[in-house]
Amino acid sequence: MKDQPGGFPVLRLTSLRNGTIDLQQRKEGAWSRADAERFLVRAGDFLVSRGNGSLDLVGRGGLVAVDPDEVAFPDTMIRVRPDTTRVEPRFLALVWSSPSIRRQIESSARTTAGIYKVNQTGLGAIAVPLPPLQEQRRIVDLLEDHLSRLDAAESYLDAALRRVEMLRWGSVAEAVTRAGGREVRLGDIASVRNGIFVSRPGSEPNGVPILRIGAVRSLSLDLSDLRYSERTEQDLREADGIAQPGDLLFTRYNGNHRFVGACAAVPDDAPVLTYPDKLIRVRVTDDAALSEFVALACSVGAARAEIQASVRTTAGQAGIAGRDLKNVTVTVPDLEAQRAAIRAASESGLAANRLSHELEIAQRRTAALRRSLLAAAFSGRLTRAESDLSAAEEMVNT
Repeated sequence: MKDQPGGFPVLRLTSLRNGTIDLQQRKEGAWSRADAERFLVRAGDFLVSRGNGSLDLVGRGGLVAVDPDEVAFPDTMIRVRPDTTRVEPRFLALVWSSPSIRRQIESSARTTAGIYKVNQTGLGAIAVPLPPLQEQRRIVDLLEDHLSRLDAAESYLDAALRRVEMLRWGSVAEAVTRAGGREVRLGDIASVRNGIFVSRPGSEPNGVPILRIGAVRSLSLDLSDLRYSERTEQDLREADGIAQPGDLLFTRYNGNHRFVGACAAVPDDAPVLTYPDKLIRVRVTDDAALSEFVALACSVGAARAEIQASVRTTAGQAGIAGRDLKNVTVTVPDLEAQRAAIRAASESGLAANRLSHELEIAQRRTAALRRSLLAAAFSGRLTRAESDLSAAEEMVNT
């Protein structure tokens, strides 16, 4: 569904959150009320994600808990409208997240071009345990009591991770600002060129590995996020298409505006690889500038703001041109100050990584505890006792 200012409201796929629908996550779509009539949602509807790049997320569902003002669901979702004489909608929302249902969803999913998808036929074939309504409501009451505490824990962990990220980037900005220096155009200290066009990179080893666009995040390059170019190393070297240690790779296009212009340096231990035309290579050529410092400077403060201001959106894709990158102003101090900034950013980054790692472990444990509680509830092993959580933790540990 294309965006159209003034169009009829339609939910975004991001409205699916932890078994619920966030009715504020909406946009104005390119259709009229008459077009949307058959797709209006109401309280008790259960909406399911049709596709996702992650098998773990495809088929996730959310319950519309209250009657909304008029809003439709998009073609990226499937609507399930329970027969309330037989099914308690809240029960369906909870059982849908249980391990047994997830296994059925994932086994029915099919993949096309790296996207896992489910369809109405596959969803219709999923076997859902269906006790009497009174028992469904009893299970819901038991689970909601326990899950509310897990929800609070997850919210705390999410907030803690956000604070760690704020501290990380605050430290980088402080290191760059403290370094000071002279203002220069990026194009005056580096060469800039787009990546290599490869029509259909393969998943099987054939030719030089090529990075995927998602491999680049701010100051982070995932060398495992690869496909294969079907081109030889000699061919790519002649075309100046091999990434060298110290090269900066910038995201040229992305569906998400904030990811455009993110940059990361190619590390010294990187294998021979190339990069696609959805990335831009910046190779620092001035001996008075260190590529790691330039990456820091382009990721925070005025330079990052200038990059974001240069982003343009066409057909739903946000992008930046190489010529705009060349005109970005960066502040470059003397080499010793650059090295000091790099050390400070590295130390704060390592500390932030340690904190993030511990928080992510806690998140995974919380998710496992949620699955165990659901499994216990739908197998008749859950009571209102405080010991339920302890029993669920034992299931996680076994």
